[in-house]
Amino acid sequence: MDTKRFFLYFIVITALALAGCGGGGGGGMAGTPTEPTQPTEPTQPPGPTPEEMALKDAQDAAMAAYMMAMGYVNGAKDYIAMGNAMKYADMAKNASDMAAAATTSAMAEEYQMKAEMYRDDAKEAAMMRGLGITKLANMTVNQQQIENAELEGRPAVMPRVNATRVAPEMKAAAERTAVVTDATSSVSQGSSGTAADNLGSATVTRDNMGKFTYTVTRGTGGLLRGENPTDLKSRGDWPGTQLVRTDAPAGATNRAGMTYANVYSDIQAPTQAYEADATTTAFTVGTSVIVAGDVATDGSNFAATLNVNPGDNQAPIMGQFRCITAPCSISVDADGEIVANTGYTFHVGTGIARQDSDYLAWGVWLTVPGAVIATGEFQGTTTTGVFASGNDVFAVNAALKGKATYNGVATGLYSAGGMVENFDADVMLEANFGGIVGADSVTTDATANDGLLLGVVTGMVSNINAGGMAVDGSLSLLRAPVLTETGDNATPSISGFLGSTDGILGGVTYRGAWGGQFYGPNAPAGSSAARMQTTFPTTAAGTFGAAAENGASLIGAFGSWKQ
Repeated sequence: MDTKRFFLYFIVITALALAGCGGGGGGGMAGTPTEPTQPTEPTQPPGPTPEEMALKDAQDAAMAAYMMAMGYVNGAKDYIAMGNAMKYADMAKNASDMAAAATTSAMAEEYQMKAEMYRDDAKEAAMMRGLGITKLANMTVNQQQIENAELEGRPAVMPRVNATRVAPEMKAAAERTAVVTDATSSVSQGSSGTAADNLGSATVTRDNMGKFTYTVTRGTGGLLRGENPTDLKSRGDWPGTQLVRTDAPAGATNRAGMTYANVYSDIQAPTQAYEADATTTAFTVGTSVIVAGDVATDGSNFAATLNVNPGDNQAPIMGQFRCITAPCSISVDADGEIVANTGYTFHVGTGIARQDSDYLAWGVWLTVPGAVIATGEFQGTTTTGVFASGNDVFAVNAALKGKATYNGVATGLYSAGGMVENFDADVMLEANFGGIVGADSVTTDATANDGLLLGVVTGMVSNINAGGMAVDGSLSLLRAPVLTETGDNATPSISGFLGSTDGILGGVTYRGAWGGQFYGPNAPAGSSAARMQTTFPTTAAGTFGAAAENGASLIGAFGSWKQ
């Protein structure tokens, strides 16, 4: 190759090389696409380990066990069953919480097993009737005959259940007019044939330690006593107890009958008070006399604590400032020191326990006679009823006018489908006192009030829950006149009211009767203040019942409080 041709080839090769490498440093020929680079797959997080999965499964199972336990609580047969089931549900919750806090599957599984055990215990407790009154109502009285027949291979013996006798008596009580009695401050509604046996009342006391003492009197049956009373709670968390008495009906030689009563009350524990006696304590204005407590600004008497000499380290004196010679006035500064006084003297107080002066008690009773074990035949008469009482009957007078609303709770027995259940419910009353409140049977003018009609009460029983199950519908407490002692009422009473009931429960029409009475502090009996008292009563209590044509019925008692 000659020199010229060599240099030509060299120039061309160099130019091509520069064209392929220039600028970007790529290695391809000009115009040749570069293969795209595949994106790098993101790194996946590691999956849960078998240990972590086992831990979560145990925690979830423990929580599910607790939730099921609460479901059993809500579906319990009665209040006692609900309380017993709740104890186990609480244990299941504690176990579930411990499982949630566990750091290993072994620990969580241990608490899971406990939660599931308590769940099963809650289920069993919820299905076991705790109220003796419902056990008695549904007891199979010839159980021994049934068991003997099974053991001996004889033909089956049909069970004889108390409910077949209790249900008709409940229906009779539901349709019977309530009895309002001032003498015992009570309202009663029962199934027995005589007025005396139809009456029921309750009294309650409570000591400084909060201990309750309940006494229930039912007609001529005397005292119902509870050697081992069972604590109850009604809706609204009002405390109560179950009392029992063993009866011996005539002819019942093999087994005595039983009477149960469930009673509730809103009574409060006594308060410590100081009532002034004749002893006075001297004090001098402006010498650091300290008064603790509200100071009257209208010249009236007032309770206070007096510290005569704050520097002596002695306990303050409890008592009362009394206005001896009116007009009286007293002034204290921001530090509680007396700076001026006219007419007041300080009387040393004596400590006393002041009982609750405004409380109610209400409930239900059931008496079922014994049965002869050999035959299963009943002896005596089955009776049932409801009662409501208060410690201070309120005397409604013509000067009291206006409307007042009372809300409260009810309890009682519900009979349907061959079973007797305990129920609780909400109650609302509206009282229209005085004025032209509707027809008065004494007058011929339906719009006039002859003075014997002091008001009208209406109301509603709603949110009924029987045996742990909600009952659809509500019961209306229809127009019940408030009558004077000599008014339209066939059973004279002060502040008592009687009416009828009507409602649809579970798609079935119910009708019956109800009655009640007002309670609360009164002005002194016979005084002009009592005759002109215009303050509304603070509480109302009573009984109600309703029955359907198919034999189902309910009877209940309620306590309610002014809103």
